[in-house]
Amino acid sequence: MKLKRDMSVIFLVGSFLLLLPFSESKDVRWKWQAGSSSVNQVATDLGLGARSGGMVLKDYNTYNNLYLFGGLVYDPKLNKQRLTNDLWFINGGVPSENILHKGNSGQGVKRGTDQLPAPRMLGAGCGIPGAMFMVYGGYGEQDVLADTWIYDFRLKNWSSFEKMHSDMKENDTDLLSPPARADMAVWCLRDKLVIFGGIGVKAQIFRDMWEFDFRTLTWREMENSVLMRNQIYNNHLTLWPEPRNGATTWVKDTALYLFGGNRAPNYNINYHHNTGFGSDLFMYNITEGTWRYVHGRRQTGQAGKFAFVGQHTRDNEPGCRRGGAGIVDTSGNLWLFGGEGADVQTNSISSVKPPKRLADLWHFDVLKNQWAFKAGFESGNSAGIYNGDKNTYYTGSQPGSRFDTMAVVAGNTILVFGGTGMDAGGKEGLLSDFWEIDMHNYVAYFSATYSGTIFNLIFWPFTLVAIICVSFLYGRKFFDKPGTKRDIAYAPLTQE
Repeated sequence: MKLKRDMSVIFLVGSFLLLLPFSESKDVRWKWQAGSSSVNQVATDLGLGARSGGMVLKDYNTYNNLYLFGGLVYDPKLNKQRLTNDLWFINGGVPSENILHKGNSGQGVKRGTDQLPAPRMLGAGCGIPGAMFMVYGGYGEQDVLADTWIYDFRLKNWSSFEKMHSDMKENDTDLLSPPARADMAVWCLRDKLVIFGGIGVKAQIFRDMWEFDFRTLTWREMENSVLMRNQIYNNHLTLWPEPRNGATTWVKDTALYLFGGNRAPNYNINYHHNTGFGSDLFMYNITEGTWRYVHGRRQTGQAGKFAFVGQHTRDNEPGCRRGGAGIVDTSGNLWLFGGEGADVQTNSISSVKPPKRLADLWHFDVLKNQWAFKAGFESGNSAGIYNGDKNTYYTGSQPGSRFDTMAVVAGNTILVFGGTGMDAGGKEGLLSDFWEIDMHNYVAYFSATYSGTIFNLIFWPFTLVAIICVSFLYGRKFFDKPGTKRDIAYAPLTQE
C-alpha cells in the first residue's frame, strides 16, 4: 500500500511539473506618471498639454526618450481644439519635456511657410534620433496633406523635401512622392519609413505602399505596390491587404505587422461608424516583398471575443478597431492597446452610433498565432482610474478608453501619452495623461515557458520513469516479505 501511495504522489508532482511551463501569468502593472486626470487640460507637471494624433519617433539610443510632433491639441486661450506643428523632446522616465521648435506658437496660422510645415495630425513621422526627424502628410486645417519635411537636429530648422534636394543641387523635377493622405499605416525603421494605405482627397482609401530612404532622402513606391495599382496580379499579390486607414502597426525584425483599420468608403474623421472596421492581422516580409494573412476575421464590424481571459486560445479575438497603439516586446510578441471600435458586446457594432472608445490590452503570440486579453477594460467607453500618487504603481489604476494615442516601447514597458478618450469622470475629450504599462514580469515568465519547453518535454518524462523504477525496486527490497520454506515429501497413491 505504501508503494502505491508513493507512486501516486510521484505521479501528481510530475504532472504538476510538466504543466507548470505552460501556465501563464497576468502580471501587468499600470502607473499614472504625469498629466491631468481630466480632459482638455494643460497639466502643471507636463507642459505638452492635451493632444491626440501626434507623430512620434522613439529615441532608440536611449531607454525611454521620444520625439513628438504636432497633433490635435486643446488651446486654453482659445478654449477650443486646434492643430499644431510644435516639436518636443520627451524624457519618458521622469517624465519631462523640452520644446525643440514652437511651430506657429498658437497664432492661428493654418498654413505652413517655406520654412515650416503646416499644423497637422495623423501624419507619418520617423527619422534618425539626434540627426533628423521627418514628417509626411496628415490631416491639415483644410484637407489632407502631401508634403514631406525634415527637421535637422544640429541646425535646429525645418527644410521641405523639395528645398533639401535643391540645396543639394539635385534636379527635383522628377522627385516622386506619395499622393496626399492621412491616417496611413506607418512603420518606422532604422534606415527608412514605410507607409501603407491611408485616406486621401475626397475620402479615397488607398492600398499602395511607399518607402522613404533616409540615406538618399527619396520616396519610392514598392514594386509589388506598383503591380497592384496597375492591376498586374500574381501569386504574391493575392493576399495584399484591402484598402484601409487607421490600422495598428508593429515592427519585428524584417516583419511588418498590420491590424484592422477602417475599410469602409466615404470615411469622415468627425462622423463615422465601426461597421467598416476590421480585426484582421497581416504580415509584410521586407526581404521578400510579400504580404501574408496571419490571423483574424476577414469580415468587418466584429465584436471582441473574450473566451478565456489571460490565456492564448484560438477563440480569443480583439474587437474591430482603428487608431489602436501597437508595441513589440523583447520577446518579439505583439501588444495592442485601445483604439475606437467594438468591445465585447455584439450590440457595440452599429451603423448609427459612434464607435466605442476602447481600453483593452491584448497580447499576440507570434508562434501560436493566438491572442490573449491581458488587462484593461472589456467594455468600451470606460473612465480612467487614477489611484494614489503619480509615478507609483497602484492596484486598480489603469487608463481610460482612448484612441489615436501616442505610444512607444521602452524595453518591456509601454509609454502611453494622451489621445482622444475618457477621463476619470467619464467625460470625453483630449487627454494629457502619461501612463507606463509594465510588462516585465509577464514577458520574463512567458519567455521562460518557451525556453524551457523542449527541456521539460525531454527531461521530466525520463526523470519520472527513473523515479518510478527506483521506487519499485526500493519497495521490493524493503517491503516485500520473504516466502516461508516448507519441507514437503511426496509419495505415490496406493489402493487399499
